[in-house]
Amino acid sequence: MSARPLFPHLCALIGESADRLPADAAERLEALLDDPQDLLPALLARMDGRDGADGRRLDAEGLSPVQVATQAGLGRTLAGLDVLVQVLHAAAAAREQGGVHQQLSPDVVDGLLLGARELVRHARQQVE
Repeated sequence: MSARPLFPHLCALIGESADRLPADAAERLEALLDDPQDLLPALLARMDGRDGADGRRLDAEGLSPVQVATQAGLGRTLAGLDVLVQVLHAAAAAREQGGVHQQLSPDVVDGLLLGARELVRHARQQVE
C-alpha cells in the first residue's frame, strides 16, 4: 500500500478534511496554493458565474457567456430552493409525527419560507 502524499498548504487551509479529497484534486489544489501569485487569476476566472449547482463549469454551445451565466445562476438558485423545500418538508413531517424536541421553531420556519420566496423572486428576475 502506498502512502498518500502530504499536502501541507491544503492541510493548513482545511485541516483533516484534505484527507477526504481525491488525490488528483488535492494535488491540483496544492499546486495552486503553492504559488499564491497563480491563485488569484485562477479564482477570478472561476467567478464569472458560469459554475453550476454541482460546482462544475457550465459550457453550453450556442449561448453567449451572459446566457451561460444566467443559466448557471438559475441552476444554483433552483438547487438552493430545492434544499429549502426539503428542509421545510422535513419540518412538516416532524411537526406531524415527531416530538416537541424534533420540531423547528416558528421563527426558523418563517426564515426558511422567506428564503425560499427570495430565491423564487431571484429566479423570476433572471428569466424576465
